[in-house]
Amino acid sequence: MLWLRWFARKFWLLVVVVVISLAILVQTGRILSPQVGKYSPEIGRWFSARLGAPVQLEHISLRWKALEVALQIDGLKIGAEGQVRLERGLFHLDLLSTIWNRELIWKNLEVDGFSAQLQQHAEGGWQVQGFPLVASAPDSDVEVGEGGLRLGDPARIFQLGPKVLVRDASIGLALAGGQSANLDLREIQLENSGNFHRLVARAYVTGAMESLHSGEESLHLVLEGHGNPRNSEDFSLKGYVQLNELLVDADLVGLLHQLSPLPEKLYWPGRKLAGGRLWLSSDAQNGYSLRGDLSLAQMPEAGGDPAATGQTQKSGALETLNALSSNISGRWRPGDSWELVLQELGLNWQQLEVPEVNLQASGDEYGNLQLAVDQIELQAWHRVLRVLELIPEKADEWLNALEPTGELQNVRLARTDGELTVAANLHDVVAGAHRGAPAVTGVNGYVSMNGRGGRVELASGTGFSAHFPQLYEAPFAFGAARGTVAWDIDREHNTVSIYSGPILLDSAADPETGAIPAAGAFRGQFLLQIPLKPHTRAADFTLALGLRNVAVEEQRNLVPTVVSDDLRKWLNQSVGKHNDGRIPTAGFIYRGYSYREGDDEDLLALGQHDFRHTMQLQADIRDSSLEYAPDWPAAEDVDGHLTINDHDVLVVAPKARLWNVDGANVSVHLSPESGGSRLDVRAELAGPAADGLKILRESPLREQLGSAFDDWSLDGAMRGTLQLSQPLGGAEFEPSQQIDLELSGGSLSLQNLKLNIEQLAGNVRFHSRDGLKGSSFRGRLWGKPLRANIQHLGAGDTRDTQVVVRGEAVTESIGEWSGRPELQWLDGALDYTARVTIPAKAKEKPYAAVLELSSDLEQVAVNLPAPLGKPAGEKSRFVLRVPIGDEGNLYHLSYGEHLQGQIWQVGGQLERASIALNAQAKLPKSPGISVIGDLPVVDLQPWKKALAIYTDSPGPKSQPAAQTALSDADKTVSDSAGDGQTGEGDSPLPISLDLSTDLLQVSETTRIENIHMRGRGLGADWQLDFDSETAAGELVGTLNSATPLQLKLAHLRLPALTPKAQAEEVAEESDENTGSLAARLKDRWKGFDFTSLPSVDFSTENLWLGEEPMGPWSFELRPSAERLVVSEIEGTMRGIRIESRGKGENRLGAQLMWMRDDQGRESSQFIGRLSGDNLGHVLQAWGQEAAIESRSAVFDTALRWQGSPAMMSANSLNGEIRIDIRNGRFMRASDNAGTSLLRLLSLFNFDTWARRLRLDFSDLVQSGLTFDRVHGEVYFEGDGELLIAVPIQVEGPTSELQMAGRVNLQREDLNLTLVATLPVGNNLAFVAALAGGLPAAAGVYLISKVFKKQVDRVASVSYRISGEWSDPKVRFDKLFDDGAAGREGQSAVAQSKKEKAAGRDTQSAESAGVEIPAQRAGDVPADLPADTSRQAPPKPMPYGAG
Repeated sequence: MLWLRWFARKFWLLVVVVVISLAILVQTGRILSPQVGKYSPEIGRWFSARLGAPVQLEHISLRWKALEVALQIDGLKIGAEGQVRLERGLFHLDLLSTIWNRELIWKNLEVDGFSAQLQQHAEGGWQVQGFPLVASAPDSDVEVGEGGLRLGDPARIFQLGPKVLVRDASIGLALAGGQSANLDLREIQLENSGNFHRLVARAYVTGAMESLHSGEESLHLVLEGHGNPRNSEDFSLKGYVQLNELLVDADLVGLLHQLSPLPEKLYWPGRKLAGGRLWLSSDAQNGYSLRGDLSLAQMPEAGGDPAATGQTQKSGALETLNALSSNISGRWRPGDSWELVLQELGLNWQQLEVPEVNLQASGDEYGNLQLAVDQIELQAWHRVLRVLELIPEKADEWLNALEPTGELQNVRLARTDGELTVAANLHDVVAGAHRGAPAVTGVNGYVSMNGRGGRVELASGTGFSAHFPQLYEAPFAFGAARGTVAWDIDREHNTVSIYSGPILLDSAADPETGAIPAAGAFRGQFLLQIPLKPHTRAADFTLALGLRNVAVEEQRNLVPTVVSDDLRKWLNQSVGKHNDGRIPTAGFIYRGYSYREGDDEDLLALGQHDFRHTMQLQADIRDSSLEYAPDWPAAEDVDGHLTINDHDVLVVAPKARLWNVDGANVSVHLSPESGGSRLDVRAELAGPAADGLKILRESPLREQLGSAFDDWSLDGAMRGTLQLSQPLGGAEFEPSQQIDLELSGGSLSLQNLKLNIEQLAGNVRFHSRDGLKGSSFRGRLWGKPLRANIQHLGAGDTRDTQVVVRGEAVTESIGEWSGRPELQWLDGALDYTARVTIPAKAKEKPYAAVLELSSDLEQVAVNLPAPLGKPAGEKSRFVLRVPIGDEGNLYHLSYGEHLQGQIWQVGGQLERASIALNAQAKLPKSPGISVIGDLPVVDLQPWKKALAIYTDSPGPKSQPAAQTALSDADKTVSDSAGDGQTGEGDSPLPISLDLSTDLLQVSETTRIENIHMRGRGLGADWQLDFDSETAAGELVGTLNSATPLQLKLAHLRLPALTPKAQAEEVAEESDENTGSLAARLKDRWKGFDFTSLPSVDFSTENLWLGEEPMGPWSFELRPSAERLVVSEIEGTMRGIRIESRGKGENRLGAQLMWMRDDQGRESSQFIGRLSGDNLGHVLQAWGQEAAIESRSAVFDTALRWQGSPAMMSANSLNGEIRIDIRNGRFMRASDNAGTSLLRLLSLFNFDTWARRLRLDFSDLVQSGLTFDRVHGEVYFEGDGELLIAVPIQVEGPTSELQMAGRVNLQREDLNLTLVATLPVGNNLAFVAALAGGLPAAAGVYLISKVFKKQVDRVASVSYRISGEWSDPKVRFDKLFDDGAAGREGQSAVAQSKKEKAAGRDTQSAESAGVEIPAQRAGDVPADLPADTSRQAPPKPMPYGAG
């Protein structure tokens, strides 16, 4: 326990001593601390001696509080040039630790405005500039302490205290090579606690980056270590750095590049904006590891021009890199191995798109390297590598030529012991051709290579194609490709060999894609040998292909371009692009040399030699077609074999078909010839003769034979041979064609003429030298034999070919064939000769052939009027000559001496024509038809009979054979003559006429002498001018149109009427024949076709009947199927004017209408006004006695009768005539009975009746009875009855007469009542005495005297007149009965109705079988039709009134 007490006393004694000592120390320090600032220079010198470097202090102060000692230094500079600077430093001294360790131990250090320069030594270490590493010069009195050496080490600076805080630090970095940079940090904080060390550095934005707010961190660095940092074996480190848009200056970028092992060409200059987060760690066993993400973006230099900053910019391959970003992870064991993984590495280049990649790289201490990339887009990374200048020159040449695209997947690159190997999967790789290597697309598979060679395992599907540009124009596309392609590099023999094993290729059968080939299976191998050193030897290429089930048309894609142009052109033309044939099996071999660039003359000559290539093709052909020669019939259904041996081609087919012709032993041989190639074709033919005709018509023989056989149709059988020799390209020899055909049992149809030649047999021989010479035929046409042969006219190039046909025919057969009615004019049999002449091509004629048909018509009678007609046995030469050309056909026609014609036809359409009668035919200069001529006599009746074939002949039941054949020419001519049409739907041709004749015989009595007609028509529009003594004028209008023709005549001369002297004789003869009504009923105009007449508006200025002028006449003619209407008749004939009735809207022109009903019954009617002046002159003009005179006379007429207008007679008339005659007199009649007309007129001669009544008519003078007006109505009842229902009144100056009743025109009897109104003073007493005796007469006399004024005016006396016209009976009826005439008219009407009713009953009885009493003599004869004799025609009505 004593020792314990002793120890306690000692302990507490020590404590007291320590406490007292500390108190003394603290108090001493507090007393002396204010004096420290006075010794700043001395302290600076002490620091200089202690640190081994000059030290300058602006101010130093010491603050001492208890055991807390704080040293503050302001304006500290260390180094001769002040390399280390400290604006303010506050150092907290650990007093107890300092006393214990007998050295300055600092607890906390705070530094503001710190700057220092770090210098890299040559050995790679770092020191702080201003602190020497070695002792100063010997004469220096400054002793370098250990602290100088330790403080020169940057790591020692951070061990000055357990906690160091540096604000606003600027640290300069200088490399051994001279590069320098400044690192500005806002705050650096270090903590040290034993073996634990931590460094925290922060940098804050100063407002330069707009994306960060002031106060945000742009750099945050945390490093934590355990152990001695100066001893790597006993030190581990973990760290984290966060970059938030940290702006890194260009000099710091350059400094970092110098610290890295990257080559100069990968230098990325310029300021960078850094971002990301990184975690790092290190220890002695595992080395260093790093992970995180990093992004760098290029920033423009401050101030614009880099030169403005005083820095010299270095350029590199990464100069155009805009940014990069990646996820980073890696490890490094110094002296052992390393690994770096970059995921989602993205590079942003100017004008260069680079897809993101994942990259893994690793290496070891021996320099071996492994690189793995998940995928590489070839085109993009090729550009990147070119920019980075990392591609060797040889590789860059190939890559530039190949221009690869697509992807390499799972890329593995390894460098082991200096040898580089590459392996990757290929995905849709595309590469071009280079130095003989093919261009490929859609390559999928696996590739591996090294410095000695490599291989590609193909496993491609749809989209794979290969192109050999030196052999084929287009690439081959396949649906699948399997095989191996390899290459070897033989540096010893300067050879690169590219070869393949068997490659299996399947083509997809999809024609819509247009792939080549369209279908088939291929197996091939190839070998390409090229020099390793360019242009030191020729390239050698060998290709072998086997094919199955390939379309024949694929030959154009399978035959290489190295063969001659003639051969390729022939194959393309002969096989064609649309050939359904197949190639079951085929083999192809090619070998060739190529040397196009370089200086070796021998190799250049080899590369240009014609035989530098060799090629063989053997192929079986099935169901193919072969167009062996241009324009020759293609061979179909070819089963044969095709052989191509360089420039020689041979096609052999045991059987084939040319159209429907069976071909046997077909051989087609194409061989080289001087300047080109030679084509030889041999074939045996058997089949239809129609195809033999095709050979002449649709082959190149057409150039020599022309188009003469185009419209021929041939049936039957033929056998023969075909031999052709033809130059191709520029071969210089004459082509040769030889055809031998034998026809049997054939029939030839000339379709253009519809001629059928039966029983045709003969030989057709054609040789390019001799033509068709020697060909002959025989057959039958129209039941008659014919012979034909082919001959040649001339020799050499001017040789013409002529086909001569001789035969005979009956005109009736020709008529049936042609269907033309004109052949009815011919009667008999004729011998004919036809020649078809085909001019030689060298003559360059404008026509292809000339057809000439001739006959003397000796045995033929031509039934035409003179001068065109002729009897049988008399010769009249007929010639038809037709040059047939491409521009048109000109027909020359001649018949005898009277008819000539020329017809110009273009494209089957008539353009110009000329027909001449006794004149020279000459085509008009402009398109149109000209008809000219002069005939001495034209007899219309014979011509009408001859032309009746167009109207009277019944049409054939079936269409004639030639009707359609000649439709183009014949219809064109006929249409042009009628309608003027050039063709269907074309514009009409104008037709001009210029015809004249000395005598035109219209009828037996009518002749027109010296008539001349000119005119022009366009389609249906015509204008004709004619001039003769008989008629002259013009006809204008449109034929067959609703618009009427306009016929305007200057004069018209018609035959004279019956002379006046013969009028009475003709009238008497007419009276004698009146009883024969049946004879008169024969209507010579019955059945006339109304529609045969056109609609015409007729007018003539002068109408002459013989030498008698009638003045102007006009009317309108309107025909239809049911009626013929002549309206608006105006004219004068012998004093009678035909005029219209009414005025204004009620006007009705004079009208003559001829009608026909459904039963064919005809009737006519006339409605109009007949007017005249002095009827006495009119009657005298008509050859009659002047029974009446007048100043004016008007007869409003509406009459109708049965039959045509020619059947008009008084007995058949039905209708009315209204009479109005003014200011005249009835002339005293002669004693001559005269004609029936005169007797009828005498009935109405009131002068006669006045004299017979012996009354005192003051109007009655010696020469006749005068009147002021005669008016009334007369009705014709159609059965010979004349009914005067409305009395005819004669109004005289002092008297008036009325007459009414009935007159029978057939029996010539009458039943009339005549009423006379007379002056009383002269006649009344006399009449009363006769009637009532003298007393009555006396009374009347007295009354008349008393009432003289009233009675003396009027007195009426009526008489009955009856009996025959020749002896009428007159008897007194009544006195003072002025209504007797009216009653008689009514009675006559009633009697007429009664008789008509009786007539209908009689007709009904006859139809019922009742016997009818015989008619009286003079009645209507029994042979008169019932509708005429028993029925009155309907009342006339004007056309259009109902």
